[in-house]
Amino acid sequence: RARAAGSSLAQEHPQHLCRDSLCSLIAAMCMFTVKNTFICAGVQEDPSPHSSTRARAATADWAALESDTSHMAKPTSRPFGELCAALVAALESGAMTASSVFENIRGSVVALSMDAAGASLLRQMLERPRPEEARRVAQEFRGAVCEAALSPHAHQVLLKLVQCLSSSEVAFIAEELQGDASHCVLHASGSALLCQLMLFASGEESTKTLVDELLSCDLAVLCCHKFGVEFAASVVSHGTRAQQALVVSALRCNVQRFARHRFASGVLAEALLYCGEEERFALASEIMTEPGAIVALACHNFGVDVVRALLHVPQASKQAVYLIAKSSRRIMRDKYGMRLLQELGLSGVPVTAVVGGA
Repeated sequence: RARAAGSSLAQEHPQHLCRDSLCSLIAAMCMFTVKNTFICAGVQEDPSPHSSTRARAATADWAALESDTSHMAKPTSRPFGELCAALVAALESGAMTASSVFENIRGSVVALSMDAAGASLLRQMLERPRPEEARRVAQEFRGAVCEAALSPHAHQVLLKLVQCLSSSEVAFIAEELQGDASHCVLHASGSALLCQLMLFASGEESTKTLVDELLSCDLAVLCCHKFGVEFAASVVSHGTRAQQALVVSALRCNVQRFARHRFASGVLAEALLYCGEEERFALASEIMTEPGAIVALACHNFGVDVVRALLHVPQASKQAVYLIAKSSRRIMRDKYGMRLLQELGLSGVPVTAVVGGA
């Protein structure tokens, strides 16, 4: 019937016929039914009988669902993204100052930061050498740090604030994270923020308290977690001697296992490079105490980085080079060991030409 109606319309009004009008006519005249999740055009049919063996999917009330997810960031609408892009362009061209842009978004900074386009706009503002706008942006984050720290977009704005403001001006970030730090450190965004605080505000009392709270947890779990390891390595690189000692003590509990672990091996390598002389020598001695450990680690995809770091420990490097050269034939058969020998210039060199012993 739709085809006949289309032909009749084409004969009567050929000059006005177009694809859209024909599709509209067909859609209006056809009857659509749903059969087994397929949309079919045709005559109306009785619905398929209810199956007693399979329950139909229940549809949740949309209003209730919307209220349950009201705290989540909504997807960026095109007009909103275009507005932010226009403000960024005006800021870059000099048509608007950071102060005038802030006046347009005052009171909505946290909501904007939860969106990719809004966070990009805020980061552009913070890159301008005017700390007044940065302080005003930081003020709006007070009371919302924990939520923003776990946002993939908002945490980037917090990272920029920590970088461009003084440590005392961002001390409130560490204060608000206290009590929720154990959850934050195992999150990708939260771990990045904690590392930024260690880098730029480690001397603040609020940051020290936050770090001590985290170091009171199970450090083995922290060192073996894909996000927690970043914070543990940051403590080893930028923490106080007391904080470093806590991490080293946890690593020494099972140093052979950690030396071969995908994530913990990185913390161990950092500790061998940046801790105090006593801690570094204690770790190196713990590693080399087990017979054959150096050779086994040199042939391990993660352990080889620990060996590279161990070679920078003055009291242990000579013995480590001797052990590597002594077993160079075995190490040479492994691809990771071969690279290490080439870096050390020991490929094909006899052991007597390297060193006479430890």
